[in-house]
Amino acid sequence: MKYAQEQGISFAPASRLLMYDGLSSCIARIVTGFICNVKFINPCFVYQAGAFTTALSFVLFTAATSYSWFALFSVFSGLGKGITIMTSNLILLTCVDNERRATAFGLVNCLASFAHLASPPFAGNL
Repeated sequence: MKYAQEQGISFAPASRLLMYDGLSSCIARIVTGFICNVKFINPCFVYQAGAFTTALSFVLFTAATSYSWFALFSVFSGLGKGITIMTSNLILLTCVDNERRATAFGLVNCLASFAHLASPPFAGNL
């Protein structure tokens, strides 16, 4: 949002970019759930497609000069993040045996919470 404001987009339209990101992420999570239920589709490849979409949107985001490009890249960023978040849990739960699934899920979420807790203050210092 701050980068969009630096490119000359006012506060209200720039804040709408977060809405586009969130809505596309929600839609991507629902669609990804249905896609991963198909037997012949490997969730690892879906995860890779989501990670590639996220990375590509962040790389191309810096080339955006108009609001329509910012909105497009926000949608692709949300799609990629939604796909990777949805499939990462599925991959985690399928890579351990049944007895350890609950422990693995709890441990991964506990360890990820430290990164989620530390990210905003760290980003604020940059």
